[in-house]
Amino acid sequence: MFLKRVLIVLGILGVVFVPQARAQIDNLTNMSAEWVRLANRNAATDAADIVVYNPAGLASLSDGFHLNVSNQTLFRKPQHEFVDPITSGPVSFEQDDPDWFMPNVYAAYTKDRWSVFTGIYIPGNGASLDYPDGSITTRLIGLELIQEINQQIFDAFGVENAYTALANESIEASSLYLTGTIGGTYRVTDIVSLAAGVRYIRAENDIEGELTVTGGILGGK
Repeated sequence: MFLKRVLIVLGILGVVFVPQARAQIDNLTNMSAEWVRLANRNAATDAADIVVYNPAGLASLSDGFHLNVSNQTLFRKPQHEFVDPITSGPVSFEQDDPDWFMPNVYAAYTKDRWSVFTGIYIPGNGASLDYPDGSITTRLIGLELIQEINQQIFDAFGVENAYTALANESIEASSLYLTGTIGGTYRVTDIVSLAAGVRYIRAENDIEGELTVTGGILGGK
């Protein structure tokens, strides 16, 4: 009885606390909204999104054309805190821009024991980051610039602490792994199916940032 109660509680928790969807710049994404709903599609045979989760199961779909189109929208507020390497004080940065579009399209045609399939989806990344006031990345790059510039000015003119601070920091980054796949499935028996296909992944990463060195003797205090 106790074991049954534990299993029931775990089942309820599994329904209520669905794993949080995340899409940081180098994180994996959910390749189908169906997965977000159930958190398990590896043994499914009920929809065309199994093109990526269980392609061999496509032969178990009913005869005809099957299409699965979905989109994921992510509302998140990534935040990070650290000790400022320039001022040695605590610093916190965050951004809260939503990622509206993370779409996927899957299609399959099944006839008798055969099925052909294709799909376009985003297996990784697909989100963007926008820190209008900077981040730890701009702060570390700025520190390195200040040290390098100050050293050059000191070597040339003997002036110390030419720059000591940063201003106008910002950074934007986006990353996308766009994938296309095509293949076929054959049902050997009622319990055994085989699938083969090819997959092409195109990865893009874009980062834009800016900052201004200031403070000190030359930058104004």
